[in-house]
Amino acid sequence: MRRSIVTLALALSLLLCASCQPADDGPAPTTVTLLFTNDVESAYDPIPAFWLDDQEMIGGIAEMTTLINSIRDAEPNVFLFDSGDILTGALAQVTEGRLAFELMITMGYDAMAIGNHEFEYGHEIFAWQKNRAPFPVLGANFFYKDTDHPYAQAHANIERDGVRIGVIGIMGQDGTHADRRRE
Repeated sequence: MRRSIVTLALALSLLLCASCQPADDGPAPTTVTLLFTNDVESAYDPIPAFWLDDQEMIGGIAEMTTLINSIRDAEPNVFLFDSGDILTGALAQVTEGRLAFELMITMGYDAMAIGNHEFEYGHEIFAWQKNRAPFPVLGANFFYKDTDHPYAQAHANIERDGVRIGVIGIMGQDGTHADRRRE
């Protein structure tokens, strides 16, 4: 008798658990992979990995591009962003930022936030490069001096294969004072 009651209780418990499940599982979850880079700063070549025992060199734009492409091949819905500071260093200066943007265009960036180093060679040079980029260059808190006129697009919606991502570019207050060379 006791065994029958336990069996009945177990059966009722299973029945209750089954009835709590949704009748329709709904759409399958969507996987989204967000990749970002920051502070590339003309560091396009690998550097010595002196802190590693098993690797002589690390990094570089070619290795980074290979890694990004392998993730894109393996994962659905991959978005690539940069959080700024691409326009500093010798190669950025010599090319007035053209090389940095050409690399980002070739690598297929989806958007970029403005960093403080983007203005090292003057806001006009950066404005020229950002305006020719096929991806949004974002800076919600950048305005032309003494105006309410925005220097850059504040935000963007990026959609791919039915997945929509909202992106905002904002620089922290400390970043606006990090480079005093252009005052």
